[in-house]
Amino acid sequence: MDYNKLFQKLKNKHYPELEHYHIEFKEKNQKAFMDSHNFSIRDILNRHKLHPVTYNKETIKKSPKKATEGAIIHELAHKIQALRSNFFQSLYMGLAYRLSNKYKIKIEQEANEISIKKGFKKELLELKKYCKSRFPKEKWAKMKKFHI
Repeated sequence: MDYNKLFQKLKNKHYPELEHYHIEFKEKNQKAFMDSHNFSIRDILNRHKLHPVTYNKETIKKSPKKATEGAIIHELAHKIQALRSNFFQSLYMGLAYRLSNKYKIKIEQEANEISIKKGFKKELLELKKYCKSRFPKEKWAKMKKFHI
């Protein structure tokens, strides 16, 4: 499957507010399935540029297409969150996201709400099911509060 084509198709079709932004979708050696890197200091200082969405090659290969779509849509929702924030809000979000589980949950839930409004509830549920299948019960019990 050509994941870059899928990414661009979903971005262009469901996120017209991102049409003037080039967002790369690239492989990275990381633990996370996907990451949008919106809340780093580098990203906050370079607000004119939206940083890439990265993915774990091995994980994406094993995931069902609907789960992959759910993950992409969710990460694009984080891009919308970043665009809606001014410099000071972004700075606060970046710090709070790293320091507060309560705030991290809030940000993740907002991204899910944006995704659901775009019509991707089934894909998010498939993503949750896939993520749950990847981890032992004890680890998933700790992680699930940050997920769908």
